[in-house]
Amino acid sequence: MKIKFLKTTDNSMKLRRLGASIEYYFLKNKRVLVVVPSEAAGEYLDKFLWEQPKESFVPHCFSNDKLNEEVVITTENSNLNNAEILINLCPDRSPIADQFEFVFELWDETDQSRKELSEKRFNAYAAAGAEVELIP
Repeated sequence: MKIKFLKTTDNSMKLRRLGASIEYYFLKNKRVLVVVPSEAAGEYLDKFLWEQPKESFVPHCFSNDKLNEEVVITTENSNLNNAEILINLCPDRSPIADQFEFVFELWDETDQSRKELSEKRFNAYAAAGAEVELIP
């Protein structure tokens, strides 16, 4: 299992890196599952992906049901669209990470508590034997 942590230092950087990662794998014909911690976070990301990037479009949906969509945003810890790529935006290590080729996490340095949660997830994946990498 390969886990990549994307370093972020502010909220706009988080959104840029998330959007770029989702678009990259969508263009590579890989299914992507984005697990968010709340309905509000899912709605926010859903709206963002409808508007960004301005020069292209990433079809996606926000749902907690099984779907045959390339990109799904959900609050469920279940691989609803048989994705190969997981983007976990929850504060804890993903319990379904071992079902994916790659898992992306944010190394969130927007405040100290988020940085500590990032470190905790990084260490939990490493302790589980995952290949973990921090991407600056």
